[in-house]
Amino acid sequence: MREKKLFHILMHIGKLLEQAIRNQLEPLELHHGQARTLSVLSEKGTLTQTSLARGMGITQKLLTKKMEF
Repeated sequence: MREKKLFHILMHIGKLLEQAIRNQLEPLELHHGQARTLSVLSEKGTLTQTSLARGMGITQKLLTKKMEF
């Protein structure tokens, strides 16, 4: 029972964090995937799409989809 309560608390915290991130990105007209991609590029510098996707642990196809507006 205790684990179930902890799970629900963690899920609620996750939803609150997700909403806070969404609120921060909305004025910039960005969604989470775009912000994550820009963050990686900011940290690593210029990368090929292949290197960027590999560094994010996703496929190039998914990276392209994340960057669509």
